[in-house]
Parts: sequence; structure tokens; C-alpha cells
Amino acid sequence: CLAAFRLEVTYLTKLCMIVELNTLCLTLKKVFKIGVMNTGHLATWLTLRLMWYPYLQVFFNGEFGHYGFLSFDYMQPCASLFILNLLNWWWTYSLGKNFIGGGKKSGAPTEATGLLVELPKSGLESGKGAQVDSRRMPIAI
Repeated sequence: CLAAFRLEVTYLTKLCMIVELNTLCLTLKKVFKIGVMNTGHLATWLTLRLMWYPYLQVFFNGEFGHYGFLSFDYMQPCASLFILNLLNWWWTYSLGKNFIGGGKKSGAPTEATGLLVELPKSGLESGKGAQVDSRRMPIAI
């Protein structure tokens, strides 16, 4: 977002987008059921999300520190990257806890891997507008 206001930092967008290789591996694994993509997903998770993003945090602090720590130009890129780093480590901890600590083995989404979404009813058969169904469906992230 900051790159839209300051063209001299657009190169930083490329550095942040490298992590989408991880998303690509996950998508290929799920869509095409390619087994090696599971290894690719885990490898890119470790290298990009747990090593590259923390490095970028340090790099961004150096790039934007001269703006002042409470300025928009510092907080927008650095604080948002900090939150992403926290989420990456939280998801890693939560999944690791499930695997090591004997968590859910059924493959159902957990707090770390999914969301619960309420499904709307169509309401067409009853002549009413859309209603919220009391069922909850886990959606994997």
C-alpha cells in the first residue's frame, strides 16, 4: 500500500510477494493432488514464512526507521509485516502443537488452519429471503 504513495519503495513489494510461492505450492497440492507439493509447501513455509519474512522485518526497520517509529510511513509497512510474522509463528505453533501433542488427527480444520462460517439458506423454497443456517461449516485456509 505504501508503494502507491512512494514510488521509490515499489521494489519492496517484490520482496514481500516472494512468499506467494508458498501459496502456489499449497494450491497445487490441493487442486491437482500432487504429492511433492506437500513437501514444497512445507519447505517454502519454513524458508519463506519463518525465515524470509522475519529477515524482511529487520530490513524494513532499516529502510523506514528514518521516518520515525510513529509515522505512517514507518507503521504501515513495518507494523503490518510484524502482524504477518506473528500470525505465521502462531499458525506454526498451533499446527506443531496438534501434530506433536496429539491434537486432532481427523484432518478436520483446527483453530490454526480454518474458520467456521455460517452457511446461508437460499430461502427460495419457503418464499422468504435468505436466512442464516444454524449449521457451521469449517473452511480450510
